[in-house]
Amino acid sequence: MISTIYFTDKSSTLPPQEKSCSETVKKVASFAYESFRCCVERLIMTALYPAQSSVLKECAPIIRQCDPEFSDCRTRELENYREQLFQDLKPLGFMIQELYLEKDGQRLNGLLIGKTSTFDNQKWVLQAIGSGESIEHGLKIFARTYAEIDYNVLLVNNPGIGKSEGFATPQTIGECQETAIRFLEEHMRAKKIILSGFCIGGAAIGQAILTHPFQQSSVDYLVIDQAAFSSVTEIVAHHEQGCLPKSFVNRVISWTDLEMDNKLSAEKLTKLGISQAIIHPEKDQMVPTSVSLWAQLQELGKKENQSFHSTGIGHNSLRAMVKKSTEIIQQWENGKIESDPPKEEYLFRVGLEDFPDFD
Repeated sequence: MISTIYFTDKSSTLPPQEKSCSETVKKVASFAYESFRCCVERLIMTALYPAQSSVLKECAPIIRQCDPEFSDCRTRELENYREQLFQDLKPLGFMIQELYLEKDGQRLNGLLIGKTSTFDNQKWVLQAIGSGESIEHGLKIFARTYAEIDYNVLLVNNPGIGKSEGFATPQTIGECQETAIRFLEEHMRAKKIILSGFCIGGAAIGQAILTHPFQQSSVDYLVIDQAAFSSVTEIVAHHEQGCLPKSFVNRVISWTDLEMDNKLSAEKLTKLGISQAIIHPEKDQMVPTSVSLWAQLQELGKKENQSFHSTGIGHNSLRAMVKKSTEIIQQWENGKIESDPPKEEYLFRVGLEDFPDFD
C-alpha cells in the first residue's frame, strides 16, 4: 500500500479580482483576439511539450505504431506503468510515497522515492523531466542512480500530465516546481536540495528559481541543468530556421507569453551565490550546442558559481546524464565542482553557422 501526502501551497499567484466588470463591448471585441492567441499558444506548447498535449495523448496508440519510442502519457497507461515500477523497486529496499501538491486550487501529482535507510536523511533531488515524458518514464533511473549517493528523489508531473491538473504554460510549470521546492523545505525539512532539470525540465526549474525565496541560512542548494536550452526563442528559431525568421519567432513567443530564458535564472543564482552546473551532451541534436545554455553562459563569461560539463552522449541518454549529475553532486559535497577541461573544438562564438552539430 502506497501512502499519500497532501501539501497545499498557500502563496497564491492568482491576480486579484477586479472590483468592477469590464465593459461588455470590450469583452466581445477582445474575445476573438484572445481565442486566437490561446490557440497559437497551445499549438506552440504542443511542439515544446508534447507530453502534456491531450490531442497527442489520445493519438498515442496510433503514433506508437509509427514511432515505438513515443511515450504513452495517457493517465490509465501511466497508472499501470507506475504500479509495475513500484513492484520492481520495493524488493530493492525503496520506500515510495504518492504526493499531491495543491496550488491555486489545482492538484499536482508526484512521487517521493528513496531507500528506507536514507528517506529521513534530509537530502533530496527535485528532478524535473523532459518534454516527451512523464515522471513514470524515468522513475527507475532516477531512483536507483541517485540512491547510489544516498539521495532521495521528488518527481512531480507538470500540469496536464498524468494526474496533475491544469494546462502547462511557462508560468504553471514554474509554479509546479516552485511548490515542490517549498514542500521539500517546509514539510520534509530538507538540508540539501538539488534542483535538477532535463531539457524543458531545466526551463521549469529556471522559472521556479526566478520566484522562489531561497532559505540559504538553513538549506544548501545546487542547481544542475541537463541538456538545457538557452531560451524558447533560441530553440524554436533554430528548429524553424529556413522557414521562419528569428525576428518573427521572437514576436510570436513574446505575444503568447511562452518565453523561458534560462539565462535569467542563472543570473539570479550568481547573485545568490548558489552553485550551478550545466551539462551539455556532445551529440545532442534536439538542443544543439549553439542554442544550449551551456554555450551561451560561457559566451557571457563563466561566473564563480558556475561549472560546465560535457558528455559524449545524445539528448535522450538519460541514464548517462543522471550518472554525470551524481558525480557533480559528490564534487559539490566535497567542497568544489570542477568544470570539465575545455575541448579545442568547443572554442567558438555562439551563432557561428559553421560550428559542427554532432550526428
